[in-house]
Amino acid sequence: MAVLDDEKHVRESTAILLQRYCPTAEIVLSEDPAHLTLDFIARHQPEIVLVDLSYGGTHDWSPRDLHQELGVPVIIITAHDTDTMKNLYPDVPYLLKPISGEALQSLLQELLPQSS
Repeated sequence: MAVLDDEKHVRESTAILLQRYCPTAEIVLSEDPAHLTLDFIARHQPEIVLVDLSYGGTHDWSPRDLHQELGVPVIIITAHDTDTMKNLYPDVPYLLKPISGEALQSLLQELLPQSS
């Protein structure tokens, strides 16, 4: 799983939650968001990408591109409200900051049915 966020504390806290709810997953954190590309993500081949909405907007790709071009499930991490997310990305799952462990677990179970 890859966590792409420009805020270090969000990357780290998300990694902790992922380890709790999907302990066997390999987790890749974006250490230098300015250099992260679709090629980087393709090389790591994560099961799921969790990406900050504003982070994706600063690059030449969007959360939809990750799913469409790489075939990897995407979860958006955002501070935007629910109504905004439903309008912008009605077909992409999202987590509101601060990330709830229960919400993350629910999405992981939906996207990776074998996770507990």
